[in-house]
Amino acid sequence: MRKGRYTFKLKKEMTTDELFAVMQDHWHARRFNKPRKGMLWKDDYEEFIILPATWQHVIIIYTNKKKVIMNSAWPKTNIAEQLAETIKPSSEFYPILKASKGLPAGRDRMGPMKDALQRYAAEMARMLGDCDLAE
Repeated sequence: MRKGRYTFKLKKEMTTDELFAVMQDHWHARRFNKPRKGMLWKDDYEEFIILPATWQHVIIIYTNKKKVIMNSAWPKTNIAEQLAETIKPSSEFYPILKASKGLPAGRDRMGPMKDALQRYAAEMARMLGDCDLAE
């Protein structure tokens, strides 16, 4: 099983704003949570696409030329908790969220967060393929 960062090759260059627009139309938000755009740290110079993962971590998505990069982040703000509260008990991510409650950040990152990242990566691969964007 993979962990950490996922990179998806694209057929053409795409900005993070363009990817976010595609996600608004083609991402299965009901099943995989609604993506949001924002900055994680006050000194960020660009926005990321952000998805909830656990009580301490979020998944960030951004583009770099002809690639989509998906990675975990441990923000020093309460954004992870705010997004975690949006995960409904009926969501398949709820057991992941529940498992992360009270864990130290390191154990959270290697367990529940990794599970969330893998599920999101599978959905990103599906969406890029269905939209004929993947190389």
